[in-house]
Amino acid sequence: MNRQFKKDFLWGTATSAFQIEGGIDNDISDWEQQGKFKQNGYNPRVGQAVDHWNRWKDDFKLLKDLGVNSYRFSIEWARIEPEPGQYDQKSINQYLRMIDTLLSLDIIPMMTLHHFTHPHWFHKRSPWHLSC
Repeated sequence: MNRQFKKDFLWGTATSAFQIEGGIDNDISDWEQQGKFKQNGYNPRVGQAVDHWNRWKDDFKLLKDLGVNSYRFSIEWARIEPEPGQYDQKSINQYLRMIDTLLSLDIIPMMTLHHFTHPHWFHKRSPWHLSC
């Protein structure tokens, strides 16, 4: 049976900023430093991950070569608002360039605005995680 996808079918990939961008300093990096992910004697850390923050142009070319028409990625809150009410315009501009590049490659960007990570200051202001 040979089936064709409808023309508007979205075929894509998905990532998490914290897992691929590298160099992010947020609540999960705090947990890593505290050894809260330690298992079987290992204390894994994301660190630079695959350095997508610096290699995104090449990564997007790979998406195009893969033939996808959509890409779901997250915007790292700790990167764009490292302190309450203080926004990092350089990071915001990079995310905007990423979106523009995806559009120029005919890849529909789909952003996740909250992907389970928070800036350091968030838990000090709203320690909801302590009740878990």
